[in-house]
Amino acid sequence: MGMTLLVLALLAPWLHNLADPVEVEAGAPTESEVAGWFDDEPECAPGGYTSLRLTADVAPAAGKETIVASLVAGMSVISSEGVELAAMPGYPCEGTADGIEVLSVGKVFGEPTIVLAITTGGHREQLTWLGVYRVGDHGRIDALFAGVIEQREDDRVLSGDVTFIPGALLYRRPGGETSLWVFDPVAHAYMPHGPFGHEAEPHS
Repeated sequence: MGMTLLVLALLAPWLHNLADPVEVEAGAPTESEVAGWFDDEPECAPGGYTSLRLTADVAPAAGKETIVASLVAGMSVISSEGVELAAMPGYPCEGTADGIEVLSVGKVFGEPTIVLAITTGGHREQLTWLGVYRVGDHGRIDALFAGVIEQREDDRVLSGDVTFIPGALLYRRPGGETSLWVFDPVAHAYMPHGPFGHEAEPHS
């Protein structure tokens, strides 16, 4: 229960209308991970290897799945029988502040949805961005949305947020305007439709 409250407290300023969030359990990097166990990213900060894990029902398969995520290794969804159902690659390292802050699962108007809050950067400058994901077809994890929701430079902090609405979301950039993103079922992603309250603008 305590960890669930922590997740809600961490996501509350940034994310709205994620129903029924589940608990998250943090793990520590192994010695081999800290030393650079992943050949493609041998010099990442320890936080880049630290994994977060939780168990929730996020796929059509029977039973609950285990979601394991780290910045460098990426994310995988494992069935209750230990079979990997879906996976996605990780992200490149950028600085000493790199790491996943929060892993949460909830429902967006009935659809199981995975949310990551990831921080990248160094000692003086960091960005925290929100990634929204869903288990797709053929072993794929669909990346539905990604956007920066907090920007820090020394003592200066700018915050934004994401609000889910039926069929879309509202994204407010840190210190910036709010834009409307509409879900595209063909692209399996939220697509930008211009500033909120204005006529949708064409985009590529």
